[in-house]
Amino acid sequence: PTLTLTDPSRAIVNSVAISSSGTHLACGNGEGKLHMYDLQQTPPRLLGSVRLHSQDILSVAWSPDEKQLVTCGRDGAICVWNFYAGST
Repeated sequence: PTLTLTDPSRAIVNSVAISSSGTHLACGNGEGKLHMYDLQQTPPRLLGSVRLHSQDILSVAWSPDEKQLVTCGRDGAICVWNFYAGST
């Protein structure tokens, strides 16, 4: 592999999605949390983690314009989330 990341909470990672520009990575885990990374940094920087579902996140997808993420969870919810990668 060219890159190896470990889920910060050590949970099972169920789904990953790379933004169309290749600059961001979203990972959904077995605890219902989504972790977002900035792939432009070396090593990739964790932008944030948030619990989005009450059970596992089963699928993650980016919108074509990279402004939204869609998550699907074992809790039966399909959610659309706004994503802003602000400058620091």
